[in-house]
Amino acid sequence: MSFVSAAHSYSVQTYEEAKFKIIRRKGFSTVRPTDSNILTGLILFTLPSPPISCQNLKTITIEFSSQGARVDTLDLFFAQKRVYKDDSLQHANTFTHAVDSSIRHNGKGIALEVGVIFDSITSGIDIQSVSLGFE
Repeated sequence: MSFVSAAHSYSVQTYEEAKFKIIRRKGFSTVRPTDSNILTGLILFTLPSPPISCQNLKTITIEFSSQGARVDTLDLFFAQKRVYKDDSLQHANTFTHAVDSSIRHNGKGIALEVGVIFDSITSGIDIQSVSLGFE
């Protein structure tokens, strides 16, 4: 049995210090920088927990396209505990990462922080969804 925990682009959030603007559109959300001095930062997604029968994390997928922007880091948290980190990714469009199967969901909330890098103030990233695959 498998389960996909997914968040639509409308659930994207930013931290205040990131200085990003989120433009919600039909089918995706665009994230753009608002300060030419702050071109890196984190965007956050909260995701639903998997059923008890599917607790082993297998994949992390982000569906997006970009114009002068890259996804650089992933930090996955179960409650407030970081369970997965990957950096220096440099992805400019949709990707899926296989994850070590020893990561088991603990029944707590799920949050995914995505580090982004923009080339300039006119750059943007169009996010369709994020998802976690469990077995």
